[in-house]
Amino acid sequence: MPKRLLIIVGGGIVVLAAGYFISLKEANKIMAAQEGEIASFSQTQQKLYEQKLQSKPATPKQLAQMGQNFIKQNQPDFAIIVLSRAVQQSPKYRDGWIYLGYAYLQKKDTAAAEKALEKARDLDPIYGYTWELLAKCKEMEGDTQTAQQWYNKSKELSKTGQ
Repeated sequence: MPKRLLIIVGGGIVVLAAGYFISLKEANKIMAAQEGEIASFSQTQQKLYEQKLQSKPATPKQLAQMGQNFIKQNQPDFAIIVLSRAVQQSPKYRDGWIYLGYAYLQKKDTAAAEKALEKARDLDPIYGYTWELLAKCKEMEGDTQTAQQWYNKSKELSKTGQ
């Protein structure tokens, strides 16, 4: 019997490698039937997931929600796949760029995170959370002076409701 790749996504939806969507209740039955065996995510499986994603189009907002769920599950590789697709479909989607930057931060890839977050900042320069994540990048890189300036900017913008 071929192994099934289960990816739990928010809202009780599970994505199977075969590309089918099922309920969380059904997924629990399948997992119990497979005696708790959980597949690890290899690069091959990531490629398969990316191919399935291409064959089942989703809106940028749906992709961003999936990306957020992968981030919450500490699966930045899958988050990067779906979030890259979201910003590819909608290059002016600020939140897609922010979540993509956050996923790269999870992987500690500050260069890629900063690149994504700069795009978000360029789209909406008064959104405080973008500045906070950019500050986190600088902090991780050891540039504490710039990090502090950007944290201050984030706090200032947050006070004004941005």
